[in-house]
Amino acid sequence: MKKVIINILGAIVLFLILMFLLNNNWIEDKYILNEWSINLPFYKTLGKSGTYSFETIFDDVGFDTLVLPKISGNILKVYLNKKLIYTLGTKTSNIWSRVIVLSLNKDLIKKENNVLEIEIFGLYDIGVHKIPFLTTYENSTRYSVIMNFLRGDIYLISLGISLISGIISFIFSFGLRNKKEANLSGAYKSFGVFLILISIYLFDYQFRLTSFNDTLFFSLKKLFMISAYLSVVFYLYGIETYRLRRFVSKWMLYIIFPIVSIIIISSDFPTYVKLSPFTNLLFVPLLIYILIRLLILRINKLYFSAFFASFAIIQTILALTFSFPQFFTLGYAIIAVSIGVIVMLSSDYKMLSIENYILSKKSLVDPLTGSYNRNILTKIKGGGYFILIDLDNFKNINDTHGHEHGDVLLKEFVKLVKNNIRQEDFLVRLGGDEFAIITKSSEPENLVERLQKEAKDKLNLEFSYGIVEYTEFSETYRKADEKLYNMKKFGKRTIF
Repeated sequence: MKKVIINILGAIVLFLILMFLLNNNWIEDKYILNEWSINLPFYKTLGKSGTYSFETIFDDVGFDTLVLPKISGNILKVYLNKKLIYTLGTKTSNIWSRVIVLSLNKDLIKKENNVLEIEIFGLYDIGVHKIPFLTTYENSTRYSVIMNFLRGDIYLISLGISLISGIISFIFSFGLRNKKEANLSGAYKSFGVFLILISIYLFDYQFRLTSFNDTLFFSLKKLFMISAYLSVVFYLYGIETYRLRRFVSKWMLYIIFPIVSIIIISSDFPTYVKLSPFTNLLFVPLLIYILIRLLILRINKLYFSAFFASFAIIQTILALTFSFPQFFTLGYAIIAVSIGVIVMLSSDYKMLSIENYILSKKSLVDPLTGSYNRNILTKIKGGGYFILIDLDNFKNINDTHGHEHGDVLLKEFVKLVKNNIRQEDFLVRLGGDEFAIITKSSEPENLVERLQKEAKDKLNLEFSYGIVEYTEFSETYRKADEKLYNMKKFGKRTIF
C-alpha cells in the first residue's frame, strides 16, 4: 500500500507540473483579444466539413505579432482589415499541434477599430482552444519555442524512443532461451508490439501540411485510432503474461475488436466523428480495469506510469466532453506508459543478463582452482595447440600430506600457469590433477618448459605433458594423451 500511495502522489505532482507548464501563459507583456463574434474558447465536431469565422475588433496597442496558441482544423486563414495576411495548411493538413505566430504589417494597422478575422476550415472539427493575443515578436518567439516543444517536439522524440524500444524488446525476447526466461518471451514480444503501435499512434501528434488526399488522410486517422485501441490489448496481454505467464483477460477482445471493426468500416468523416465520443468513453472502464490488474499483479515498476496515464486520460476526456480551455495531456499519458514499459523491460533484461552471466561463469569455472572446467571446451573453436598436463605423483602427495595440502598445491599451480599464459589462452582442469592449456602461441614447447621450471622451483611439482595441434577435442585429447603417456613411461619429451 505504501508503494501505491507514493506512486499516486508522485503521479499527481508530475501531472500538476505538466498542467502548469502547458497552460501557463509564459508572457506577461501582451494584449489578450477577449471580444470575438463567437465566444472563445470554442470547439465543435462537425457532421460534415465546413468553415467557421471568428472576428474581433482591436485598437493599436503597440504590439506587432499575433499568437494563436492552439487551433483545431485543417486550413487557417487570417485577415486584417479585410486583407488576407496569412494562410496555413491544406484540406488534409494536421496543424493543431503547433503554436501559430504571425507578424502584423504595421502599415495595415490603424489606430482604432482594426478588424481581425480568423477563418478555419475543418474536415471533421474546428476549434480555437485558447484565446489569441498580441505581443512583441521576441515574446512570441520565446512562447512558441516552449509550447511547440511541449506539444510537438517531445512527441516526436517519444515516437522515436517507442519505436526503437519496441524493436529492442523483440530482440530481447529472442535472447530469452532457458525455461524460466522462455515464459517471459511472450511478454517481451507483446510489449514490443505495444510500443510499436504507440509509435504509430504518436504520428497523429506530428505537424504536417498535407496528407495528399482525403482518402489517405482518413485512412491515416483510422490507422492511428486502431493502433491506440490495439495497444491497450497488447499492454494488458504483456502485463498478464509477464506475471502470470498466460493471458487471462481474453474478454477484452470482445470489446476492442468490435470497436476496431467499427472504425475500419466507417466510410466517411461524419460517421467517424459521431462514433468517436462513444469509443473514447470506453477507454475509461478499460483504464480502470488495467489499473486494477496492475495492482492485483503487483507490477510495482508500472505503478507510476499507470497512475499518471490515468490522470492524463481522464483530463483529456473531460476537456473534450465539456470543452475545457486546456491543452490535452493524452500524449503525455502515452509517453509515460511507454517509458514505464521501457524502464521495466530494460531493468529486468539487465538482471537476467547478470544472472545468466553468473550462472554461465559457475558452469564453466572449476570451483576449487578457478580455472575453466570441461564445459568450456564446447565453446572453444579449433586452432592453436593443445597441451595436456598431468601432475606427477600427485596421489602420493595427497596420501602423504593430506587432501587440503593437495588442494592448496592445485590452486598455486593454476595461479602459476595463469601468470605465464596470455589472456586469450585457456587453462582447463579436466579432472583431478589433469589440466589442459589451449594456446595460439607459436612456441608452445617454450611455454611448457618455462612452466616446468617454475613449478619445480616454486612448488616442488613436476608434470608430464603432451602437445598436439588442436582440432576436434576427442581426437586431439587422444593424441595428446598418447604423448603424455609416452613421456611418463619412457621419459620422452616428444612434442610433435
